[in-house]
Amino acid sequence: MLTVQMKKHLNRLIGEDIVTAQLVQEGTIDFDSFCENVASGTAVSAADVAMVMTLVEMKLPQLVALGSKIVCSPNGLTFRPTVSGSITQSQLKARLETRAAAHPDAYYDVERPLTVSDLTTSDLSAGIAVDVPKKWLDRFMQIVTFRRLKS
Repeated sequence: MLTVQMKKHLNRLIGEDIVTAQLVQEGTIDFDSFCENVASGTAVSAADVAMVMTLVEMKLPQLVALGSKIVCSPNGLTFRPTVSGSITQSQLKARLETRAAAHPDAYYDVERPLTVSDLTTSDLSAGIAVDVPKKWLDRFMQIVTFRRLKS
């Protein structure tokens, strides 16, 4: 059961009041309890589940770092690499001004237009995206219930 609280606030983008729901009182199932729950009613032990989960935790980042998209469930739970990073004209100007101040003998055109090559790999951040299968969401929506928290 998901406990939700309704909140009313002004949405400044549209200039109207809006009521939204927020999850409250989220619980946590620790790793050992999760492994016991998964192993319950099966021929494997909680220790077996923990070992497999630990191996997945160690290997998955290595495989995703190779640029691979990893499908790790029959229904399509997928882990994939992501990249983010950008540079603006004003950031380029600040970067060039810093370089010019550090090397007064060199010439840096701090007013030059931004080019694609100004975004360097050191400006990038890598991440891992998780794509949850539609079947999981459908199954979740069939079993989830809501309880409204009275304010």
